[in-house]
Amino acid sequence: IFGKIFSPENSNKKLYGGVLATTDFELSRTVDKFDSLTQKIYDEFEFDEAKPFQELKSDFRCMDVISFAGELDRKEKPISVFYSGGSLEELSSLSKVAVFSNIYYYRFKIISGELGKRFIKNFKIPDDKVLKQVLICWLRGHDVGHSFGEDNLGAKMKNYRKEYYILHELKSDIISLYLLKRISNELFNKDIIREVYLAFIAEMLRYIRRGQFYKLPDSGSAYLAYKYLSEFEALTFNKSDQKFNVDFEKVDDFVETFSKSLISLFAESKKEEALGVVNKWGEIKDKESQNLPDELNSLGDNSIPYYLELITHIT
Repeated sequence: IFGKIFSPENSNKKLYGGVLATTDFELSRTVDKFDSLTQKIYDEFEFDEAKPFQELKSDFRCMDVISFAGELDRKEKPISVFYSGGSLEELSSLSKVAVFSNIYYYRFKIISGELGKRFIKNFKIPDDKVLKQVLICWLRGHDVGHSFGEDNLGAKMKNYRKEYYILHELKSDIISLYLLKRISNELFNKDIIREVYLAFIAEMLRYIRRGQFYKLPDSGSAYLAYKYLSEFEALTFNKSDQKFNVDFEKVDDFVETFSKSLISLFAESKKEEALGVVNKWGEIKDKESQNLPDELNSLGDNSIPYYLELITHIT
């Protein structure tokens, strides 16, 4: 039973939620290996004022859900929940994370994977076992990415909190890709970084499809990731077959340069520059009322589900 869950479907009220689940120890060992490899990269940066790696990590557990209850049993099934665990010193940080790994996997297969097949040329993902590892490690990298390096920007953006949160999500997304780019061979014992990129882009399309870029920071981040990948010509749209082409070498270069640019942006605390990154294609807060680029309008293919509504078959 989890407390202090903010309900997105009930005006962010704090409600109780519960889950009946089993721990996935194999995935937990994969996360431990990811952490060990990531710490080496983190230490290479030699951040002056950032926290030591062990302090920025959350307590991360992987669970296979049998059933949800309370606030967790909502229309949009959660893939994770942050909680304090009841320790007074952790009540404000919510330093523990339960990841519902089978829900995450099935959501990807049923929604994001179908978007990938429909809209990405030569879409390919790893086999099911490795795909679960990829998804969990990407989420772990995203979690670590929020605290990767110094953050002197937050205090300068008190009047632009939504823009700040969108930028934080963008930084975490790109940092996670950067980490996987560096360690994927050793982590998965084979070169699957292209499949990792394709999985990320498919998830990106799912978040864009959800919309509400200003209200939901992860949707805003996905839209910006798409715009920057397109500007970098790492992602291009072919009108003849209505699919996106991925230039993997350019994605590599983009991840390498943009991740370090975002780390510097947070460290240097330049508010105007930060707002420029978020609002480069017009103010993000106005995107709800403006039409998306033509190639994104086709994401509303109703033959692909929007929600993972039933989990009775996911046991």
